[in-house]
Amino acid sequence: GLDIKLETIVTKIDSIENPVVTVALHDGSLLYARKVIITTSLGVLQNGSMDFVPALPAEKQMVIGQLGMGNSIKFLLRLKDPQDVRTLFNYADGDNAALATITCWWASASDPQVLVGFCGGTRAQTVIDLDQDRLLEKVLEDLEAMLGRGLKHEILSFKLVRWDNNPFVRGSY
Repeated sequence: GLDIKLETIVTKIDSIENPVVTVALHDGSLLYARKVIITTSLGVLQNGSMDFVPALPAEKQMVIGQLGMGNSIKFLLRLKDPQDVRTLFNYADGDNAALATITCWWASASDPQVLVGFCGGTRAQTVIDLDQDRLLEKVLEDLEAMLGRGLKHEILSFKLVRWDNNPFVRGSY
């Protein structure tokens, strides 16, 4: 009989009317409970999109403001030939100077045709700032330099996964 809400944006938690806690959701609806468990990222707390009534204690607010959040991205490429994925698997920027955009590459554990790229920190911010088509061009330049041949016609699809604009995360650690 427990009502669990997933992927629901909470805008306000009001515990002033003890023992009832009122939780306001982004769609305007309200939930009422005796207790609330809050599991959210530091990025959501820093963004200020969730109000607490009464306000969180000053020392908690200070710590939230001082802790760091950054960015990270995943870049997924579906290639025609799984052998290309195996060849490019496990490259990291320390291993190959050609990696100017994405810092490391892995083969997907669930799909032999998918190559998964990851980068974080300041490089992730640079990647996020690029138009997706320009990002694909730069990624292909990196990978083609490692393979020693063109890959443009080997790409079936690609996807950029960002955490900075995800309302449930708003960054990465």
